[in-house]
Amino acid sequence: MQGSVRFTKHLTVFKRLSNAAVALSLLSTIAMPLVPKVSAAITIGARVSFTFDDGLQSDYTLAAPTLAKYGYTGTAYISSGCIGMVTVPNTCRADTTVPYMTWAQASDLHTTYKWELGAHTVNHVLLASTDPTDQPVALTAAEVVSELADSKTAIKANTGVDPVAMATPFGDYNQSTLNQIAKLYSSHRGFADVGYNGFPNNDYLLYDQQVQAGSTAESVPVVTLDMVKGYIDAAKLNNQWLVLTFHNIVASGATEYATNNSDLDAIAAYVKSVNVPVVNVSDGIVTGTNLLPNGSFDTALSSDIAQTTAWSTDDPTNIKQDTGDNGSFPSSTNSILLNSTTKNNELFSPRVAVSSTDKYVIKSFLDVAQITVGTGHEIDFYVDEYDANGVYLQTQFKKAEPTLFTESLNFEYVPTNATVKAARLQVVTLANSGLKAYLDNVQWISETAVPGGLGAGSKAGDVDGNGVVNALDLSVLAKNWQAKNATRAQGDLDGNGVVNALDLSILANNWGK
Repeated sequence: MQGSVRFTKHLTVFKRLSNAAVALSLLSTIAMPLVPKVSAAITIGARVSFTFDDGLQSDYTLAAPTLAKYGYTGTAYISSGCIGMVTVPNTCRADTTVPYMTWAQASDLHTTYKWELGAHTVNHVLLASTDPTDQPVALTAAEVVSELADSKTAIKANTGVDPVAMATPFGDYNQSTLNQIAKLYSSHRGFADVGYNGFPNNDYLLYDQQVQAGSTAESVPVVTLDMVKGYIDAAKLNNQWLVLTFHNIVASGATEYATNNSDLDAIAAYVKSVNVPVVNVSDGIVTGTNLLPNGSFDTALSSDIAQTTAWSTDDPTNIKQDTGDNGSFPSSTNSILLNSTTKNNELFSPRVAVSSTDKYVIKSFLDVAQITVGTGHEIDFYVDEYDANGVYLQTQFKKAEPTLFTESLNFEYVPTNATVKAARLQVVTLANSGLKAYLDNVQWISETAVPGGLGAGSKAGDVDGNGVVNALDLSVLAKNWQAKNATRAQGDLDGNGVVNALDLSILANNWGK
């Protein structure tokens, strides 16, 4: 497909310091009494991601240098089969009228400009539907897998980067497609899933906002600079994650799915002016130390629901380990198969030690393969709470899934009160719901491990991720003091984009831990 036709047809488918003494000396020179105490549980704030589809040459020649002016990076979703098509016209199905990067440029985009490289299939094809002119026959299941897997393999072979972020061409996917994506990648971004991402987001359905000159004649949405500024304002106001999607960046005269470089510059400048952190897509995904053992279910379940250290079930016949590769990245081989019966059946996680002063994110991959539509037909997620002596206190209902869906089902958990010292996840298949589902990659993550929601080390204040807050962390923070548009690895512990006294306070409050 060429130009706007490719999209309009499918718009609706959617250095270290030398010793600790020097470090502590530095610590004492900064006005500690003026630094407010920061809560251990960090409120997740607004973020912006710049994403660019197809692997176009303008990612490297225009977009990267423009974003670098402001200290920003982006995520390039690459159609691997189009890389190297540097002249026009060419045969890339994404757009035959524009040049694409070479592998050397794609590699340098990552190594020099620090961009994330994501996958966008091999041949920029429709993965779930058809087009009467360009793709009249739907891909087979094997061809879908090949498009997804071979793109990942090619990017790694030619750049050394193993991509974990995926965007479907045309935003064309279905549940079967998502199941295959989830085996290979940690996130998925479509194209027509327009909106914002609340915390904690569904990693396999990242909403975005398109950015392009557009064409009313071709029914391509026109997105103006003022509209994009409005998107940014809304994300900041509501503490949401805004993912912006671009295609070709041009020096001037943008049409349809292109954006003038001057507008990209203005967007980056506006993000900087309102002080919203910029993250690559995979840095926007909540990550951290998993407090749950056997979250990928490589060990079978126990039938003793009274024990506290292993996953267990009250119905080992219908809730059991599945070894048929129905799970998710990074270990899809094993998962838990959940079948409903004529009574409610439960899956229980090991108990996790919790603190009432902390917040937690509980994440899981869930593929609801079958379900009877109707009231009370669903799979439910609860958290059971216990005191210091292991006595049951109460249960919090957290979330339900009543539909056929593949997702990263994520939610926050906050202990009810200070009496709560341990908790466990309870997954319930409701009676007579006709449910068949697969559960995998269950994670229980302390939000102190992910300041700002940017993905980080295991402890608040642990800048370098070595498991302890010490002079090495302080040296990184001191080196980058007052740096703007900083990352956690540079000392931005509270995720507000600047290394300052608030970050120092977090480090000081956790010193030696």
